[in-house]
Amino acid sequence: PNSPPPALNPTSTTSQDDMTNPLPPLAPGTTHLAKPAPVPPTHPAAAAAIRRVPSALTNQLLHNAPHAPVVVIKVGTSTLTRHAPAPGGVAMTAAQAAVTAPSQLAADGLEDGAVGELATSAIAQIIDTITAVKRAGFAPVLVTSGSVAVGAAAIKLKTRPKNLAQKQACAAIGQSILMRIYSELFSINDTKVAQILLTRADFGVRAQYINAENTLTELLRLGVVPIINENDTVSTEELRFGDNDSLSALVAGLLHASWLFLLTDVDQLYTANPRTNPDATPVDIVSDINALDADVGGGAGCGWGTGGMATKITAARLATAAGVRVCVCNGQEPSRMFAFITSTPTPASPQDSDEDAADPSPGNPVHLTPQQLEAIRGLGTVFVERPRNRLIRGRKRWIAQGLAVRGTVTVDDGAAMAVMSKKSLFCVGVVGVEGTFGQDSAVAVVDKNGREIARALVNYGSEELRKIKGLRSKKASEVLGFPSADEAAHRDNIVIL
Repeated sequence: PNSPPPALNPTSTTSQDDMTNPLPPLAPGTTHLAKPAPVPPTHPAAAAAIRRVPSALTNQLLHNAPHAPVVVIKVGTSTLTRHAPAPGGVAMTAAQAAVTAPSQLAADGLEDGAVGELATSAIAQIIDTITAVKRAGFAPVLVTSGSVAVGAAAIKLKTRPKNLAQKQACAAIGQSILMRIYSELFSINDTKVAQILLTRADFGVRAQYINAENTLTELLRLGVVPIINENDTVSTEELRFGDNDSLSALVAGLLHASWLFLLTDVDQLYTANPRTNPDATPVDIVSDINALDADVGGGAGCGWGTGGMATKITAARLATAAGVRVCVCNGQEPSRMFAFITSTPTPASPQDSDEDAADPSPGNPVHLTPQQLEAIRGLGTVFVERPRNRLIRGRKRWIAQGLAVRGTVTVDDGAAMAVMSKKSLFCVGVVGVEGTFGQDSAVAVVDKNGREIARALVNYGSEELRKIKGLRSKKASEVLGFPSADEAAHRDNIVIL
């Protein structure tokens, strides 16, 4: 039982019977991760993609290719957990319960928002898929939610904890349970995992930001699958990411990932809520998030999650700005990720992409053939990464995404045009200051219509900036009583969004 599994068979091929199994075939005597129940047929395009996954890959793949394309996969609470029924009731996943009317939940013996156990079959399929992603030549990273829900279920709580201390206690209990399950299931196919717990502060300090990148990169080079979650046991409200959608987007940018998959409880994004509007149409590709016309209402997919479709749009905005291609798809069919990975060209790593290279045309933003476009239709919604000449890189990516915003600076039309033209922001162009912040803090720069146009590190604290807003540099020094910086924010510390 403790001996390593046999090497992969380089001559084996996938049969018709393997269409719904996302793992490439193994040598005799080696078994795939067992599923508690039969897996429903996958989308035809996903099945076709799975058949094309190469099987002649060695166990040393990632060791020989430390720069394998990184794929970040975020799994939410609604995918990981199952509602527990009352005696005689009907069990269902949290995702299923999220789309069930309260009256039907009551009829089935369920309490809306009450999660009783882990959906082990769903977790098994996700791990099966991640293992296949790794074997197909990619470097997978798992960002997981669910520690609070799992911990609460372990101590028999029926509703989500209300106060911070109770949430943190449940997170501490649930995180150890989650990691034990992940580790045991991944070990079936001899895949090693590592736990990484992060807080907002880890991204806010430049040295810690770089250390996190170095650690994760080394784990991937060693062929280990990092499993990342927010460190809920020590995070205070002001240091929280808010949801793991945003955390996964920041991790994807940190690692210069090619793909970010946000697994959720619906197939894809729609122009309206398909559960209530029969005229709702699916959105397959989004090339401009600012022009997106889709329904993002509603909260988390279950009573225990903190995300929702709106947070996934925010995460997509963060990740695509860093050059990461994002896909929102159904967590109940994780094998769909293969259709995107194998049916479309792998996006160039933002770290390696050429800033001067030609960008895709607006009509076909990812350079797909008609056959490729048809292959991914209905599998999920793809958010296309920014053009290469507009990517946020290096230190500016840290300013825009690593630092928590401490306040808002409103500027007039002339200053907005100057900022958008990559020029410095002067005090004379500032018309409003909100929040309390110090010198060198990160702020949101918004125009007079309230639209955020940039993030910036400011040369003045909020109190000083309120005194000198609208003033020229010489007058500003007189008001403050000491020589002042010419700019409210220098162009090297401004990131255009």
